[in-house]
Amino acid sequence: MYSKTSNQEFLRHYINIIDELRENGKVFSKQNPDLAPYLDLSYRKSNDPETERLIESFAYMFAQIEHKSVLALNDYAINFIEKLFPELISPVSALTVLKLTPELNAFKNTNQVLLPKNTKFSAFNQEKFECQFSSTQEMPLFPFRIESTSVVNFNQYQKFSSPHTKAFSIDFQLKKPLLEEKNKSISIPIYIDSDFYSSIFIYDALFSSKQNFLLYIDDNPTPISLARNLISPYIKFESQDKKNNMLYPFFDYLNYFQKYLFLNLNIKLNFSANSKMKVVIPFSYELPSLTKLGNQFLNVNCVPVANFFETKLEPIKCQKDKDEYQVRPMGNFDNQTELLSVQTIITYDAKTGDSFTLKNFHNDKNENSQISNPLGFENILWSVRRSFDNSTQDNGSLFIRIMSDIKDLNFGRWPDYLFPEGICTNGIMATSIKPYTEFKCRSREIKIKNSVSLFWPKYSRRPLKHFGNIEVLKLLYKLDQELMSKNMLNVFEFEKIAEYMTSLGNPIRSLIKQFLAKSVNIVQEESVSQQLWKKQVYYIPGITYKIIFNKKDNLPQGTYFILNFMNSYFEYIRDFNFFIHFEVEQV
Repeated sequence: MYSKTSNQEFLRHYINIIDELRENGKVFSKQNPDLAPYLDLSYRKSNDPETERLIESFAYMFAQIEHKSVLALNDYAINFIEKLFPELISPVSALTVLKLTPELNAFKNTNQVLLPKNTKFSAFNQEKFECQFSSTQEMPLFPFRIESTSVVNFNQYQKFSSPHTKAFSIDFQLKKPLLEEKNKSISIPIYIDSDFYSSIFIYDALFSSKQNFLLYIDDNPTPISLARNLISPYIKFESQDKKNNMLYPFFDYLNYFQKYLFLNLNIKLNFSANSKMKVVIPFSYELPSLTKLGNQFLNVNCVPVANFFETKLEPIKCQKDKDEYQVRPMGNFDNQTELLSVQTIITYDAKTGDSFTLKNFHNDKNENSQISNPLGFENILWSVRRSFDNSTQDNGSLFIRIMSDIKDLNFGRWPDYLFPEGICTNGIMATSIKPYTEFKCRSREIKIKNSVSLFWPKYSRRPLKHFGNIEVLKLLYKLDQELMSKNMLNVFEFEKIAEYMTSLGNPIRSLIKQFLAKSVNIVQEESVSQQLWKKQVYYIPGITYKIIFNKKDNLPQGTYFILNFMNSYFEYIRDFNFFIHFEVEQV
């Protein structure tokens, strides 16, 4: 049985071949009227059904050949892409943000505790199906919460009038006293909890000014003035473990943009606080009406979690005449679990019962050599490919291929059974978890009183289609090479890769297109940056790209959200001897 996509593609090949046969027959008949007077079938069908059957049979057979060749070509492209960028041909796991309430006794002698990356959470959707989630990054938790946030007149906090007439007033309620720790500071990630476009407006407002902000401690009327650079974007690229893929952070930003709606508030603890703090942050940005937002649109103790989890896959019985096997999640009788990747494959010695982890073919050079095994398992390698053979049930299935790096290895030295483990997602089931659903923390190391989700988890099918991916492969390779060689991204290619990496309707893709469309020019300037490394000052050459906008118009929505990501991104992928920086300028 073929899927809808497959039927449409095959039908297109068939119709094209029929039309081509009739059109070419017309031309040949006109050129050779004595040899083929009846071959002109472009305006009429033959009265002879046998002739029509012959033409249709030929078109059907040729369409099958062409369709299968296209599938083979795309199978090659897709499996090549999988080695460069496996996320492009896998489902994009559902993501949400949890608001946590840690137990107070977790802060006995400290101002914060760390929630480790990959902390496990679970929740039931509306159909009572339990979905598994993992935290995407390490996150600090604190013994306080944000009581309320409001927009106030900034001049009421100033002795002298300020050009910034508005400010965000953020009230923190302490559940236990904040301990003084001289020469130390705490970094407080704050999540913007609102609908997407309101969150972008708030984000841009917070980063639109360079004026100092104010910190009030308890009931002390005299504020502490703090430098604006102590408010920074909260972006953790190093937590993604994708250092071999230069483009992965961009994919992550496009598809998991909620992770980037955090700002970081850095405060030196040269004080103690008993019950409350207030932070007043001025801004010069024109905001739409915030009356619909209420006073709870900023939160602390929040963590992004994605619907992926490690699990055992169905055991595989090795066969003498077979070296490739389809792999499936164990116990997936209702097909609600999708396999994202295969992580490890373990086999056992039938005599001793000892386990042995087989080496991945693509990581073999990076892995340490294992202890020699009498059955020769150290020479057995495995790789994975994803196949889009367009059968309805197995579309996008993963297959394990078993091979050896010894040419004359006989089958008797191969393992009897393979026990793979992989990373899976619950896919569509996770998207029906309502906002403010209670999640259960599975970790025993961290004490969480309760945790709730803040919005519907977002899930989408694989970004790439099954056809026409040779262009994607070329562009991926070109961009990856340009990033590694310190070249600037081409604007057209930048937009194109954003389309390839996302599904239709992605809001970040729309923001980027609008941002680039409204810019009037991009100016390149060579510059030198002073950087401190191991207590020594170095002067590093680099390039500053100024994106120019018309002064008559307001900056496009999402300007600082895009700008902060780009600067963090290029700082992450560059080496120490070169830098790239982005700025906006209105002329």
